[in-house]
Amino acid sequence: FLPPPNNMMQTADVSNADEDNDDCKNEKQLRLCCVGARAECTLPDEYWREFLVAAIMSSAGSLDNSSGRTEHSIHYQIDFVGPDVPKHLTSKTISLFDEDGCSQQEQYPNYELKMNYHTAFLHEVILKFLKTSHASGSSSGNIQSSSNSRTEQIRQFWDGFVLFNPGIGHPFLANQWKHTVKFLVGTGKPVLFTAHSALDADRDRAELEKVLNDKQDEYQQSASVQYEINPYASRLKFVDPLPISPECEGQAPHIVRPNHSVFVSHLNG
Repeated sequence: FLPPPNNMMQTADVSNADEDNDDCKNEKQLRLCCVGARAECTLPDEYWREFLVAAIMSSAGSLDNSSGRTEHSIHYQIDFVGPDVPKHLTSKTISLFDEDGCSQQEQYPNYELKMNYHTAFLHEVILKFLKTSHASGSSSGNIQSSSNSRTEQIRQFWDGFVLFNPGIGHPFLANQWKHTVKFLVGTGKPVLFTAHSALDADRDRAELEKVLNDKQDEYQQSASVQYEINPYASRLKFVDPLPISPECEGQAPHIVRPNHSVFVSHLNG
């Protein structure tokens, strides 16, 4: 199993695609942002086609039973954002089948995935998007200083967010993630988090509960965080090479497995 493509589809399933625009009546679009992207940027196209396969399975109800063809054009877009995104990567669009699958491509001609790569922090990409869309930008670069109206503008950029093994509760990383997580949750969009292990998930859960409890009254929803075992987790296990503190010495080694646990936050504003 491949965690990034399949977990991306989990986010897509609970995201609100742009289906209400009359100009796009027969066209669906869903845009995801992978925040803090790293290794998933370099997966071969064949792996990302699993995302499109999952999309077809998820949208099975939109098939015309008489012809077996899709009724809509469905365009997916993933923006990989983060300082560790390789600078040499350029935007590309992949379809479900390559040239050898032309006959099959005729049945699902309108499924495609565009991937964009941004070697920058999230607030830098947002400011770039705001500037491009001729909206008023923030010279400070501080996400949290954005006004409510600007947050609403930013909400239109993406339908959901994904953070793979971010370590938002890790003692060495928590402060770096704090404002970003608050911003993401504040958009009211689905946000998928994965964790390296049960320990990693417990640390992240504690931080997420703090953020969600701050939003609980605003959205009038309970702020419950419950990570689950990820069915698409990596099968590779290894010992954490960087123990957090000397207290860990003498204890059982911390075994990590990329994307071991998963949680999806979705507060509707």
